[in-house]
Amino acid sequence: MPISVYIPQSLLVAVERRARTSKMSLNQLIVQVLEREVTARSEWSVDFFDRLESTTPAVSEAADEMSKAIRHKRRSKKPARL
Repeated sequence: MPISVYIPQSLLVAVERRARTSKMSLNQLIVQVLEREVTARSEWSVDFFDRLESTTPAVSEAADEMSKAIRHKRRSKKPARL
């Protein structure tokens, strides 16, 4: 099924270059990349999000430290309340 998609010029140039070096048509490369992306998302385990929620104290501390560092480095906006 034909569709129209806007691709920024710089990205299109890079994709065309990759297609040429891979000896594929632009269409083949785009379809291959989309198939890989869709497949990768479906490979998440059923308990993926549950495992993210159950962290160790060390992971929680590291996340808090990273969050503080990010908020400290922000310049254009006030830190978001998390």
